[in-house]
Amino acid sequence: MKDVLKIFLFVVMIITVFTFFSGPENKYGNPIFKYAKTSLNVRKYPELEAEVLRVLKPNERVIVYDSVVKGFALILNKDSTKYGWASKNYLQNNKLNKTQLQNISKHQEKVREDNVKIKKEKEKNRIPSMFVSDAKYYAHESVLKLLKSPSTADFGLWDEKAIKWNDGEYYGYTIKGYVDSQNGFGATIRTNYIVNIGKNRKGKIASSTPVFH
Repeated sequence: MKDVLKIFLFVVMIITVFTFFSGPENKYGNPIFKYAKTSLNVRKYPELEAEVLRVLKPNERVIVYDSVVKGFALILNKDSTKYGWASKNYLQNNKLNKTQLQNISKHQEKVREDNVKIKKEKEKNRIPSMFVSDAKYYAHESVLKLLKSPSTADFGLWDEKAIKWNDGEYYGYTIKGYVDSQNGFGATIRTNYIVNIGKNRKGKIASSTPVFH
């Protein structure tokens, strides 16, 4: 029994020593120098959706393993410990020359300009959104301004209707409802109203003049 235990411990020791000295190179290959072809994301895992740890600059030299996982090369720290993953297709053996660097810079500037244009175009064409509750609030405010005794106003909230409305510039709702309030003689009367409430692309809110009927 003791001999079996000794043999078992010896095997465990051999495996431990082999694992310790083999290092990650045996799994990923030999470390070599590479240069980034362009601005290149270094990700936490060899996946396009993985978190970006840092961005390599064009011509930045890094140490990588010469094997790849799912098209990604493993980037090393200076002490040869694992750091992150970058696409093999954007790493090369030689540095970029001056002309190539200038072309990359021009391309990146054009991409930035295009992105700004796209963002402005999206903002220009964005349809403003408005909450129904906000539309009703502004509708009530518009109606109150036209009442003889606004302090006595009691809106028929449960019977109000909100219908989507826009005129190409303002987007919002047509609010239909009624309000009970006192007239100039102190008598409570019911007035039906309809009013358009909308918001434009700059965020400005406007209302039409309420129509009483």
